[in-house]
Amino acid sequence: MGQSKLYLPLDGRPVLVHSLERFARSPLVQELVVVINPAEKERFEREVLDLLALEKQLKVARGGRERQDSALAGVRALSAGIELVLVHDGARPFFSDDLLAKLVAAAGECGAALPAIPVKETIRSFDHEGVSSGELDRGRLFQVQTPQCFSYQLLRRSLEEACAQGRYFTDDAGAVAAISGVRAKLVPGEEWNIKITTPFDLELASVLAGLNKA
Repeated sequence: MGQSKLYLPLDGRPVLVHSLERFARSPLVQELVVVINPAEKERFEREVLDLLALEKQLKVARGGRERQDSALAGVRALSAGIELVLVHDGARPFFSDDLLAKLVAAAGECGAALPAIPVKETIRSFDHEGVSSGELDRGRLFQVQTPQCFSYQLLRRSLEEACAQGRYFTDDAGAVAAISGVRAKLVPGEEWNIKITTPFDLELASVLAGLNKA
């Protein structure tokens, strides 16, 4: 979309501001850590920090080369005594308090939980020539969302070992499962918990923001 989606204007403020305020309002959240690209430090301070008036502590961690390195930096920045960690993509500003509560409860029981929604469309795989090579069973396919919730100790150990081994995963649940053998419990996700990636997503987000104010 030509710029970082976290700074795109949504209802007059950057998308990331909306996400942070949602976390800050939750009684389940003790503190927040934002992992930023070092090259965007000044922009983050100017466009996000200056707009926030949070009662909860917010820390800023320096992002790494890969997404997984950044996740580990964020976990390491947390205060001592934290038991559960919610890892989130700031481009999803519409998760609910109810979803947070379900994730925390599930992760408290089994160590890891993630939200996901069933795939609705028919999914096909294609070869390198663009020829269909088969239809996938959508009954076993889900779209994974964030936040994902983990035991602090479990997540930190898994990420540290994965990075040390040079093994990188597309999400933290994958790292936890591969390194520690703990499979995340699926929590029903939310249709409106969209990730703002395309211009259409931003238009839809504007509609959702308006509904939330109504």
